[in-house]
Amino acid sequence: MAAKKKASTSTGRGTTKETDAKTLAKIQRLAQDIWRVVQKGSNPAIEIRMRALSNVSFNEKKRIIELGDKTQAREFFNTAMARKFMQTMLVANGCKTLIDAGKTISIRQMYYLQKHTIKGSSENTFD
Repeated sequence: MAAKKKASTSTGRGTTKETDAKTLAKIQRLAQDIWRVVQKGSNPAIEIRMRALSNVSFNEKKRIIELGDKTQAREFFNTAMARKFMQTMLVANGCKTLIDAGKTISIRQMYYLQKHTIKGSSENTFD
């Protein structure tokens, strides 16, 4: 059995704890904003940057492809967007749970975790 790797304690932009705290604050702010909208009886929506070829550019200096500033609203009471809205909320919840547990997973693992969660399992295990 392979030994478990320890999580990195620092990144190029600061410590993991600082990044985790910033991420948790953003997730909590997102949840609070949506809750306020729901309490008013309005349609909750999330602005997400568009992942489309028309919204990317190549940064010559960094030599990477970067996402642009165009956004798309994901609305709960829009039949075309309700699924994406809920998936976004599930990923946010998964990220919060991972941060609370002090764990990390790949984007692919998050995809399969959410797929598993959507199918009816109420358990979130990250082992």
